[in-house]
Amino acid sequence: MYRCGVFAAIRSIVKKKNTGIMITASHNPIADNGVKLIEPTGENLPQDLEPIVTKLVNSHDEYELVNMVNAIIMSMSVADQQVHSNHNPSIQASNDDEKSLSAECSILRASNDIITTPVVLLGHDTRPSAQMLVAAARAGIEAVGVTAIQCGHVTTPQLHFLVSLSNFPELYDHDRMDPDFFDNEDPSIHLKKRRIESSVDASAIPTPLPSVSPKAPRFAERPAEFPSQGLNWYYGRVASAYRRLVAVGSSSSPPSPSFPLFVDCANGVGARMLKPLLAPMESAGLTLSLRNTGDEDGGEKEERGKKEERGEKGKGILNYLVGADFVQKELIPPQNFEDVPAASSCCSLDGDADRIIFFQKVGEASVSSSPLSPSPSTTQTLPRKRAIALLDGDRILVLLASYIQELLVQLPEEEMRSMDTVCVQTAYANGAATRFIEDTLKLRTQCVPTGVKHLHAAAHSEDTDIGAYFEANGHGTVLFSERLLAKLRKIASSSSSSSSSSSSSASPSAAAAEELLLVYQLLNQICGDGISGALLTHAILRRRGWSSLDPWIQMYDDLPSRQSKVCVPDRRAVCTTDAERRCTAPSGLQERIDDLVEAAAAAASETEREEKEEGKNISHAKAFRAFVRPSGTEDIIRIYAEANTQESADNLAKAVGRAVEELCAKLS
Repeated sequence: MYRCGVFAAIRSIVKKKNTGIMITASHNPIADNGVKLIEPTGENLPQDLEPIVTKLVNSHDEYELVNMVNAIIMSMSVADQQVHSNHNPSIQASNDDEKSLSAECSILRASNDIITTPVVLLGHDTRPSAQMLVAAARAGIEAVGVTAIQCGHVTTPQLHFLVSLSNFPELYDHDRMDPDFFDNEDPSIHLKKRRIESSVDASAIPTPLPSVSPKAPRFAERPAEFPSQGLNWYYGRVASAYRRLVAVGSSSSPPSPSFPLFVDCANGVGARMLKPLLAPMESAGLTLSLRNTGDEDGGEKEERGKKEERGEKGKGILNYLVGADFVQKELIPPQNFEDVPAASSCCSLDGDADRIIFFQKVGEASVSSSPLSPSPSTTQTLPRKRAIALLDGDRILVLLASYIQELLVQLPEEEMRSMDTVCVQTAYANGAATRFIEDTLKLRTQCVPTGVKHLHAAAHSEDTDIGAYFEANGHGTVLFSERLLAKLRKIASSSSSSSSSSSSSASPSAAAAEELLLVYQLLNQICGDGISGALLTHAILRRRGWSSLDPWIQMYDDLPSRQSKVCVPDRRAVCTTDAERRCTAPSGLQERIDDLVEAAAAAASETEREEKEEGKNISHAKAFRAFVRPSGTEDIIRIYAEANTQESADNLAKAVGRAVEELCAKLS
């Protein structure tokens, strides 16, 4: 972690902007921990720098560490000289080490004409090991003469947002803020901490809503106070956008009465960071019932009473029998959802709140494992009975894409003609979701290799106006290009100007443009954000007048699928192309997979013919497919199969697995 701090500090000097370090292991067990390095834009580290960071953190000793710093500086082409130190290497890091690194980066700063050194923003989740790792990262940052600013407990998306806001505040100056959420006298725009009764009627919200347009906080003006100012801005933009989206008159039809949302917080940092939104959301007609908040005790008696009134349940272990990853894989509700009615709308965050999935209970399932001794083996014994209707990242992508498309078609035709919208998926996306996007929504899809870095890069393409992506695990967002934002603001403002001199309401195109701008404001434009994703999803359901998840579930039927894996002597024997959908090695494997898929499809066609002859009106899906890809860390090959029935998908996956084992064994 010390060396990650060193790299983040060097990167801030090179880019002449603030960078960030988020200490979290996301959806992994509480005993694990990790780090995410954040670029000045708020995005993840570029892929070409990953090998450099890997070498740096794996330096054998301090002498090699200083040499690696030299190499990093040279590789980034920001200095044409190296510092040759008489440093005497030792097993433990020492003050001499820090002096060498500081001297190295003093020359680096001078070569870049940096007067005020940028800082590194540090954030972490709720893991017990976080404070120790924060201290190590801070030591590495300060060893090269850079200041570390601690942001404390934050979600991963919030720290990404803070880094972006600290460097590019002008991007957020267009945010529409509702004045009654804020203390206008305070330039830092603090959320008002007042009790808002749960009886607030969303239909009573005035329309059009008044708004204020304060400037986003500037990091340089008050650096020490920036973390709190930046978080207040995050909450303000999210709360204001949600409230305006569900307000009467913001689109062609009024929203439905709100319905509560039960939130599984994975016993993680998401619970802590959701609490400032409880009152603003209540005022907008949304009751958030937080479960699995990770509280070790119930707090003071008065506070416990308030939690009980809101239906909050807290004590538990981070990511154990809870969270988005658990719910998606096990297909059962998380802990502390036993009393939630079957028809209720529920969602799950993961440990650092960068994922969101929705679900609805459809049956009963018991979890017999003890939460006091979490281990990988216990999760394998959990019941496999499907006890929920799962709305994963594929479903969220379809919902968001359909809503955005409904708004896009209301824009002036000349604006639509040149607009490019793409939904980015991986090979793991369910085929039914892909076909719905292409055939029903008439939107372009693009398949990329597995990994959010590939999805984000494709959605952020220069030629794309709207790039939407979601992995099945619930990580994703929708990105808007600057040129599209300029067009939307022009359409919205032109209508406002014309309507100010007449009594007519805004045109449909202006209303659609305004809604799209609110979608942009509500969604995190830098990375997947479980909190903002959950709020936008709920807002869309209300905009459509849906009082439950049922209409969303009924939009299309998922194709049955099966994921499995086989162990092989060397995973490098399997190579893929076409976004991991086709094999190039070993020789003959892709042909075997094609034959197996063709045979399974033929068997389904024969079954369909026989059933039609018997008078049964049954239509089997023809979209059989299968692919394999090597694991990035283990000698295993991952297998995915889709078919018309679950039994066919299971059989196809098994057959493909046998082919992989056979051909890889021959190579060994």
